[in-house]
Amino acid sequence: MIISISETGVALLEPSDFKRFKVVSVLDSEQTSAELLEIATVDGNGGGYWISREWIRQAASVHAADESWQQKFIQMLEYAASKGWVDAETGAVLAHLASD
Repeated sequence: MIISISETGVALLEPSDFKRFKVVSVLDSEQTSAELLEIATVDGNGGGYWISREWIRQAASVHAADESWQQKFIQMLEYAASKGWVDAETGAVLAHLASD
């Protein structure tokens, strides 16, 4: 999954790619953070952004009725949680800011 940031807003690309989870942006870091304000918080360690789990589901809503997609999403979250990439309080998922 790729959270894409541009002048036109935020979009979820490749929602069925459960092996990658990253933010890509054509904007500078201040503008990127501003675009993500409603769906994410900046990681205090500078490692990326904590993305709202609810936003991910909403952005991938075309897959809402697909049980296979839902199961893979849950597996991705479980893996991320095992690595410390899921906030225990909010359920947000850590996405790194990629340079591509």
